[in-house]
Amino acid sequence: MNRSRQFASDNYSGVCPEAWAAMAEANNGHEVSYGNDSWTQRAADMIREIFETDCEVFFVFNGTSANSLSLAALCQPYHSILCHELAHIETSECGAPEFFSNGSKILLLPGENGKVAPAAVAHAVKRRNDIHYPKPGALSLTQVTEVGTAYSVAEIKALTETAKSLGLRVQMDGARFTNAVASLGVAPADITWRAAWTCCASAARKTALRWARRWCFSTANWRAISITAASRAASLRRKCGSSPRRGWGC
Repeated sequence: MNRSRQFASDNYSGVCPEAWAAMAEANNGHEVSYGNDSWTQRAADMIREIFETDCEVFFVFNGTSANSLSLAALCQPYHSILCHELAHIETSECGAPEFFSNGSKILLLPGENGKVAPAAVAHAVKRRNDIHYPKPGALSLTQVTEVGTAYSVAEIKALTETAKSLGLRVQMDGARFTNAVASLGVAPADITWRAAWTCCASAARKTALRWARRWCFSTANWRAISITAASRAASLRRKCGSSPRRGWGC
């Protein structure tokens, strides 16, 4: 029987055979839980190898969890989060980033071709400084953007430099991060931590890890707050890479 292929979303496809075989292998025997198992360690180490840095890696269930919890770790409730007006965290996550950050307000920025410009970031930060304005605390960038454009290395560096000068931390929604790496012809590190980024919510689910999404912090300083946030948000997996009785994972 011929089956049609659906290109509306990469979530329509099944698990790639290599990932399925790896999960079947991980399902044998017993392992300790809550991220202390060898499979989680191996997966995290492979991501560190890909990003060429000793980053902290956290696995969660989907993109909304990854975005919301990473932003919550970067902001206080009285902060605001700057993003493009078409950003997924604004249009398609049902207020989850604001909910999990206990109230950090999303402020929308304009920009051609789905991209945020440094000038727009500076304007949003500087336009008010009174106590009634939610102080900008983080900048969220989507790579590749919601309209299919990619931030170049130079564009990311300009944005992160602007953000740093204004006291903002930078979060990357890497929903199509692998597409950006391929189209730009760069290493993952070149458009993340080497460009002064703070954390990246990356699309593990859209590549091989069918039931997983991950977020990574560029340094080890965020581990305590991040693992606690994941647990409180019901996104702490019991097992990575195993059967439904253990909790589907990476």
